[in-house]
Amino acid sequence: MAKKKITVEVVSDVVCPWCYIGKRRLEQAMEMLKDDFEFDVTYGPFELNPDMPKTGANQRDYLTKKFGSAARYDQITRHVASIAREEGLHFDFDKQHVAPNTRLAHRLLLLAKQSGQQ
Repeated sequence: MAKKKITVEVVSDVVCPWCYIGKRRLEQAMEMLKDDFEFDVTYGPFELNPDMPKTGANQRDYLTKKFGSAARYDQITRHVASIAREEGLHFDFDKQHVAPNTRLAHRLLLLAKQSGQQ
């Protein structure tokens, strides 16, 4: 019997830690269901920070402002890192100094999609 095909379109930003956690969870779910289903996964762009300068910005300063305070930044990044660890991922926000502009990364993903390499 042929496997049922499931098409999944993921719309995310490559800079989003929650999107990466979600990607990992999707991969785990597909692995659990691979005997019964075939998956066709594509990725679409979503810029979380469309006004980010091309050269990026200081990540800690940017996210502290976005989250409202340094204490809130610390709380949120610790929580995200904790959830990531549960999925086998290691996030170290102290090592990422620049919050990047992701527009060119999204263009690259679309180009890869057009050539079947996404």
